[in-house]
Amino acid sequence: MASKLQSLMFGQVNSAFADRLQSRAIRRSMVLALFASAALVGVGIAGIGDRFWWMIIVTVPFWIVAALLNLSLRGIFELNDELLDEHQIAVRNASYKSAYGYALVFLVIVATVATGLALERRYAFAVAAFAFLTGALAPRLVAAWTLEDSDDRG
Repeated sequence: MASKLQSLMFGQVNSAFADRLQSRAIRRSMVLALFASAALVGVGIAGIGDRFWWMIIVTVPFWIVAALLNLSLRGIFELNDELLDEHQIAVRNASYKSAYGYALVFLVIVATVATGLALERRYAFAVAAFAFLTGALAPRLVAAWTLEDSDDRG
């Protein structure tokens, strides 16, 4: 049985607003926006990391894009299997399988380059924050990038 929170989320990801986010072009633009907003968080850490309220403001675009990305994927990474159809479960599982390989390569490259550059502590932390945010959302990014328009089932 789905919890109240799961039922609420199911309603949101199948709403009319979420229906407007169901195109490959929109999902791909959100992937690029997520990379850009994660980079903005990194830049914020490097430049204004000691100013709490400014950091909150800098992170807002990242969280907005992440929420929109979740809607465009119909919540397949957050919802229980009982609320998803077989196709959605297959898309989610395939994304997990391929994304962690990509994320591992990405993180190794970032760590190697950052180490080679011998960055100051705050810049190294900014690079690590960017890498963490993109690595943590890697399955969602892969699913959003590869999902075809014909795969939009809700």
